[in-house]
Amino acid sequence: RSMKKIFILFPLFIILFSCSQNLPELNTVSGTVIYDFEDEEKKPDLRLGVFVDVSSDVHRAEFLKIVCTQNDFEWECNRPLKVTNEKKQYAGYANFVMPGNDSFPQGKYTVFYTDANGNEESCVMNVSYSTEILQMTSVKTAEYLKPLHAVENLAVFDEEAVLIFYGEKTEDLQDIESVWRKYPEADSARTVWTRNNGKEMCIFPLVYKNGKKVVEENGTDSRDSDTE
Repeated sequence: RSMKKIFILFPLFIILFSCSQNLPELNTVSGTVIYDFEDEEKKPDLRLGVFVDVSSDVHRAEFLKIVCTQNDFEWECNRPLKVTNEKKQYAGYANFVMPGNDSFPQGKYTVFYTDANGNEESCVMNVSYSTEILQMTSVKTAEYLKPLHAVENLAVFDEEAVLIFYGEKTEDLQDIESVWRKYPEADSARTVWTRNNGKEMCIFPLVYKNGKKVVEENGTDSRDSDTE
């Protein structure tokens, strides 16, 4: 009788154990092509941000792999960033780059998501962007974006480089100078243009309240405060 009881309990244990494994559940995946302008005179660096909208516990996100359908290029992220709010959970990474800083192939990519138990799910996303911007400075890019119904945002940071505000320009927040008036604790800011439902993002050079950052010969950063 005891052997029969063990035999019955064993498959029940397997069923219960399997149910306790919170399998990954993916809703959508989004890719954002990021043009990062480090300097007003330079063309942008290009990178790709990929985030997966997760229904299961995002804290168990362990690994992301991106595969380009066109050429089988692969990118991996061993420690994805985990972001949660009241309604959504995201896991992803915002700094995928091409070898040699080349441009990303446009078209379909497959995103593989793996949780802490080794369970894997995948989604397909499409990458499409304006290659013209790759040949522009930030000033030219602003002129290019304005008639395309792009959205102009401001990102504001404190002295610790912590983001204290991000959003569209408003009546009392029209330019960088108005940032310093509205946010006395602000230390730096960047203009960020978005378009194509957030699938393209242009991040303009960082501006400091007390002048531009200067990289000294010993590698440390200082500020030119003459403009204060």
